[in-house]
Amino acid sequence: MSTPPAVPVPERRLRWAAQRLEAADLSLTCRRDSFCALCFHAYCHHCCDRHHHSHSHPGSSALCGADHAFPVTPDGRPDLPGGGAAAAQLLGELGPVGLLMDLVANNDYVTRHPRDSFCLRCGEAFSAAICSHHHFDCCPAAVVRIEGEAAARGVRCTGYEWWFPYLESILGDPVEEGNGGGEEGQLLLPVLTTTPGRCKHCGGENGGGWIENGSWNSTHCSPACLGSHRAAIAQRKQQREARLAAREMADKLKLEDDASV
Repeated sequence: MSTPPAVPVPERRLRWAAQRLEAADLSLTCRRDSFCALCFHAYCHHCCDRHHHSHSHPGSSALCGADHAFPVTPDGRPDLPGGGAAAAQLLGELGPVGLLMDLVANNDYVTRHPRDSFCLRCGEAFSAAICSHHHFDCCPAAVVRIEGEAAARGVRCTGYEWWFPYLESILGDPVEEGNGGGEEGQLLLPVLTTTPGRCKHCGGENGGGWIENGSWNSTHCSPACLGSHRAAIAQRKQQREARLAAREMADKLKLEDDASV
């Protein structure tokens, strides 16, 4: 298992992020629809709002501020209640209006980008092409790669990542092995997404929940489904560990063969 990140993610937050990833619709896309006049960055409000718009997310680690971030129309114009006059007034407080308006307009607000990453600190799926704050402000090691077709989006990993034990219960069997479009030894494990109000195992309505050992269970429709779900998770874990052990043995034998040549 790899070394924990320089900025550790608390265990409780990791479990919350896993729940967010499990419920995320990774087939959705993002586009630039906002602009921050402090860092001069066009961004997607879904991906990066908390990094620029601290008033919208109390307690966030926003580096900028709500007074300097605003929505932008697809044709590159500030979308403020007061129209162009309001935009000119806001930008005029920060610098030359013409220059800042050019900076706002000089971005692509139309193209949609796949949500190809997930931040374990923010609990958000985002597009790495248009949102760099998660890598720089949150922690590069807290960013998970998302790949695959829309119907089977998954996490690209080796199984040795420090965060893997927190996510493996929501990851299915590999749809790609070997290099499979990624780096050597990486797997593409589909995210087993769930729907609120539906049983995680059978997909049926959970009926509002039930009591399990004195705690409320709203994720499974019955004790039988809960047991079957836990058994399926344990089986996938056992199979992954067997694959990792086989890979390690193959690597070891290859090194011994190379050394004997």
